[in-house]
Amino acid sequence: MYLQEKNIDSSGRILACDGIHLWLLNYAQFSAHDLRPALLTNDEHEQFLAYRAEKDRVHFLTRRTILRRILPLYLPLAENDIVLTTGEFGKPFLSLEQNTTDLQFNLSHSQGMFAIALMRQCAIGVDIESTQMDIEHESIAALTFSQDETRQLERLPAHLQRGFFYTVWTRKEALVKASGTGLTDQIRAVSTEPEREKCTVSHDGSLFHIATVEVEKHYRLSLAYEIGENR
Repeated sequence: MYLQEKNIDSSGRILACDGIHLWLLNYAQFSAHDLRPALLTNDEHEQFLAYRAEKDRVHFLTRRTILRRILPLYLPLAENDIVLTTGEFGKPFLSLEQNTTDLQFNLSHSQGMFAIALMRQCAIGVDIESTQMDIEHESIAALTFSQDETRQLERLPAHLQRGFFYTVWTRKEALVKASGTGLTDQIRAVSTEPEREKCTVSHDGSLFHIATVEVEKHYRLSLAYEIGENR
């Protein structure tokens, strides 16, 4: 189900509807010579300038440059011609005129790593998180975890709670990115069955498959993709 790519110079592959390609990349792989700021649209340039720290600006530019190098492996487009538009919740997408084969894609980044997931015809979301981040786990769980997930978290011994938290958190993030809805109160009604490697959930009128993989040491990654309407 998963394909990890360490080098984006590899050849492209034809995707089936149920085939996912996952590109897992490290910012350290790329230098200033690799970056193409001239390819940014006006909207992207505004996003670039909105980052205050120079490192964050470079990371944003790296993600958009590399995305433009990857997309032509799946579409009959040159990287210079790609025009990315941003949706309501920040998800980048291509226009219908450019996306002639209904290629769906999503990006995520955390602590030096970034991931790009692609598949055809099915909405997809990806979330990667470093499990070493110092964040307020309790407050995030209170806002996003279902009652079942909260009970399971509280029953776990302390040394297992961090891993459990990041499994649920990345699943919720991947789900809302796939659905395009953003984090709302509805997400607390979804239980992502974190004790299982994969699950199927209903959200915003559709069904989604969700799966979690530990792609690198101290990183957790989840993918979610739509499989149809919830009837």
